Formats: sequence, structure tokens, C-alpha cells
Amino acid sequence: MTDLTASVAALFAGPVERFVPERDALAKRLRSAGQSEAADDVKALRRPTAAAVALNRLADDPVIAQVCELGERLREAQQRVDAVAMRDLSNERTATINRLLEALGQPAGGLREQVVATATAALADPAAAAALRSGRLTKALSYSGFGEVDLSDAVARWSAAAPAQEVVADPRPAEPDRRAAARLARLRRQVSTAEDELATATEQLTAAQQRHADAEAALATARDRLRTVEG
Repeated sequence: MTDLTASVAALFAGPVERFVPERDALAKRLRSAGQSEAADDVKALRRPTAAAVALNRLADDPVIAQVCELGERLREAQQRVDAVAMRDLSNERTATINRLLEALGQPAGGLREQVVATATAALADPAAAAALRSGRLTKALSYSGFGEVDLSDAVARWSAAAPAQEVVADPRPAEPDRRAAARLARLRRQVSTAEDELATATEQLTAAQQRHADAEAALATARDRLRTVEG
């Protein structure tokens, strides 16, 4: 694993609230080292969701390998139309997902749903399994029940960068090229900022929906108690 790959992996497994400042600091270091393309790529990385970070932290955990290996066996059984094997593996699927949830400390609400959805996607699609193992998820995955899992913007990607000492300065670009590069970098920053704001809003919405569900449950319980008292 290169230093840059390790640094990016650490970003996607670190605290969500620290992602943007840590990402920007890494981009600044790369730019200072003469790796402008890598710096632009890092600067454009979108902040991962809470579910993605939780799963990224387990990328090297045996339970992730178990999910991916079980997915291979499930797909093989489906191709053979082996009903007995599929039934047995279905039971194992439940146990494996439960182990994953235990490894994550039994998350609740929307976070739990996103973890289960991502595991289900990894069981169904080898590309989704590879995304889960990468440790660079930016969001939870989902599987519709057929076809391939949509991995659009689900995994962080960037250009491989040469070590700083190997960087050779390019000739000074022409003015139009320099303006185009500056505009592209500015647009990338704008997209990155907008994606960060969207991620924050999405997390706030998920939390609000959970509070709403909790409030509805509390109201239903209170009404039941009231009816019992009133006879």
C-alpha cells in the first residue's frame, strides 16, 4: 500500500466530522510536494456517510471476508439451482450479517438498515463485495433484487501519484491552459463542497426521521396506557 493510498484509507475510516479538514490538509501537502493532479483528486473526494465509515473501519476484519466469501457460495448455489444449499446458506447469511452487526456494536435505526443493505449488496454482486473490501466506501450500497448493484460514486477513486522526489516539473503551461486548469480545480472544489453539504443534510434527515419514529412509538405507548387507565 502506498503512502497516499494509506492516507486516503485513513480518511475514509476516520471521524466523519474530521473528514473535510483532514482531506484538505492532505491535498495541501500533496500540492506542496508538486503532485497537483493527486491534490486535485484528493480535494474532490466526497465525505463518506456514517454507515460507510463504520464499514470502512472493518475492511480488514475477518467478518468482511466472511460476508464476501459467503456471497461467492450463494451465487454458485444459485447458478446450480441447488435448493438445499441455498436454504442452508440462507441461514448462514442471517448469522453472518448478525456477526457484522455485532462487530459494529449493534447499530440501530437508519445506520443498521444501511449496514444490512450494504452487506446484502455484497452478497449478491462480486463488484459490490470488492467495494466493501476496499475500505473506501463513500455511501451505503443497496441491491434491488436483480441485476448489478449501482456503484456510482460509492467508492472513492483518485489518480495514482508518483513519489514527490520523482516528480519532474513540467514546462510552464500556456495562459489558456493555466486558466482552464484553474477553472477545473475551482469547479471540483465547488462540487466537493456541494457533496459535503448534501452528505450533512442527508445525515441530519436520517437522524430526524429516527427521532420522528421514536416519537410516534412513544405516543402510541402513551395512548395505550391511557386507554388502559380509562378502562
